Amino acid sequence: MFVLWLIVMLYGLYQNLFQLAYELQSSDNMLTWRSPLRTGRLPLSELRRIYSSRVSLGVLEAADGRRIQIYAHKGFRTFVTRLVERNPNIDVSLSWYFRLVDRLPGTTAFHGVNG
Repeated sequence: MFVLWLIVMLYGLYQNLFQLAYELQSSDNMLTWRSPLRTGRLPLSELRRIYSSRVSLGVLEAADGRRIQIYAHKGFRTFVTRLVERNPNIDVSLSWYFRLVDRLPGTTAFHGVNG
């Protein structure tokens, strides 16, 4: 039982520290993301799909299969709209939860939303 608990705990740490982004930025034709222990860049031309996984988790998927995951935050839908304006080939499918979060008070966690 302890081994199972340890495996679940390590997987959760890996997901939250390396795979789950807390910040997305777009500038020119590049998407930059940050997680607590990892940062990456992706040309917008390689971004193929943005969709919901579970209810509140957004996934940005590249042509090579790489995935950037982020929890729903205010401003995400506007950010996605700006990405699609720059690359109309992006397929977008977000859950109702992302619309709800956009209506809540607060600031956005995304940069490059207005640019």
